[in-house]
Amino acid sequence: MEEIKLEKQLPVITMNFEEVKASLIAGAEKYKNILVTEEGLKDCKSMQKELSSIRIKLDTYRKDVKREMSKPIDIFEDQCKKLIELIVTVENPIKKGISVFDQKKRDANRKIAEDIILSAITEYELNEKYGKQLNVLDKYCNLTAKASDVKTDVEQRVFLLLQEQTREIETLQIMKDTIENINKNIDAKLSIQDFQALIDMNSSPVRIMAQINARGESVRRSELQAIEERKAKAEKEVLDRIARAEREIIEKAEIERKNKEIEAEKIRIANLPKEVIPEVEKKVAPLQERIEVPAPRFIETPTKSKTLYFIEMRVEGNLDEIKALSQFLRDREYKYIATNKGLI
Repeated sequence: MEEIKLEKQLPVITMNFEEVKASLIAGAEKYKNILVTEEGLKDCKSMQKELSSIRIKLDTYRKDVKREMSKPIDIFEDQCKKLIELIVTVENPIKKGISVFDQKKRDANRKIAEDIILSAITEYELNEKYGKQLNVLDKYCNLTAKASDVKTDVEQRVFLLLQEQTREIETLQIMKDTIENINKNIDAKLSIQDFQALIDMNSSPVRIMAQINARGESVRRSELQAIEERKAKAEKEVLDRIARAEREIIEKAEIERKNKEIEAEKIRIANLPKEVIPEVEKKVAPLQERIEVPAPRFIETPTKSKTLYFIEMRVEGNLDEIKALSQFLRDREYKYIATNKGLI
């Protein structure tokens, strides 16, 4: 390639800067400390217009000079770009060919790194969780990467991962022992899975143990409360049964007392003159209705017969049913005797 021969001369621009600066300073003095008021607004606008005109004129002059002096630079840049395009036209195909072979080399280096990693995982017995973290780094695939350097770097990473794995195994064992001890005192058993989120977040063993103990204590308190509630309920049921039994004893005693009164009344009535017995029975009947032991609930209407029969049986029912049965027997003129009565 022909060597570039360049003749360059830095642009030289001279101007009477100091004279113009001094002129502007002198001219600007009359505009200093101008106070804009409503009365002098018109004059202020005129001053501002005059200053704006000078400013625009100076800026336009600057741009024109710069544009003119930049023309040789623009021509030079355009020429260089055209030369570069000529080089790129023939360079790109070569670059593409090289990149194909470079990619093959990178792929080969990646395969070497993968084999080194797989061997390290097997040798140091990393589990699946930590084995996945031993990935292929980009630097292992560089064209200048060496298998020995890759192996050294992988072994260093394995050492760190192995430490983490060992700590996790130890933590899991401590968790299992702690949970096993807690489960001895509770019915709703805890499990490792209940705290898997803490393990995944790599929480410290101290924090995990605190969580396990707190959960176990909460379950224990809940179960103790439930036991106390069941105990209180059982005690209430026992007290209710005792109270109910006491009421039944009182009621039974009351019935026995009334039965004795009725028997005594019957004896008294039996000793009365026959002409006053019907009137007395009418007065005693209401008392008997409350405690009479009824005959069977279902009974056929008695037929007219001179031969009389009797039947003994026990009838159970509530007070209303006993009253109804007693009334039923009286309406059909059955003769019956309550041999025993009381609460069940």
